[in-house]
Amino acid sequence: MPRVPVDLLPALPHLSGVPADVCALGRGSGGWAAGSRAARICDETYDR
Repeated sequence: MPRVPVDLLPALPHLSGVPADVCALGRGSGGWAAGSRAARICDETYDR
């Protein structure tokens, strides 16, 4: 596959003022059950 020059790649969206909730992403996309070990570790790590 050919390499794409960096200046041709789209910019990542910038969400100003919106905190990213990686734990919600894990629960929604990762299939973590509420109260599961993974969900608890994430909540404790990110102080949620």
